[in-house]
Amino acid sequence: MIVVATPVGKEEFQNILRQFEKEPFDDAKQRLARQVILDRKSSRLSSRQIRDILKTFKFDDGRLEAAKLACGHTLNPENFFVVNEALTFASTKESLASYVDSQRPRLSAERDNK
Repeated sequence: MIVVATPVGKEEFQNILRQFEKEPFDDAKQRLARQVILDRKSSRLSSRQIRDILKTFKFDDGRLEAAKLACGHTLNPENFFVVNEALTFASTKESLASYVDSQRPRLSAERDNK
């Protein structure tokens, strides 16, 4: 049976975003990101929603790790480039681009198997 992911609704996303905003430290936000991004079965966050979550992090290092976690787990991976808007430094954007490029074979294989 194939499960088609649906988008996370506006109200649900606002609740998720509030949870991130309540967390004062990036390490706690990382733990929350793992739960919110990886534990979703029938609904997925959009690339824009991931970007908005990343903007709650204080430092680019935390943003980068959460972005890597989200790579391949968004509703619209073809728009993942919008995540860059949440990153401050060119070097961080380059690191994310390299990571995404390294994941393309795996992501393509996963899409082909669906």
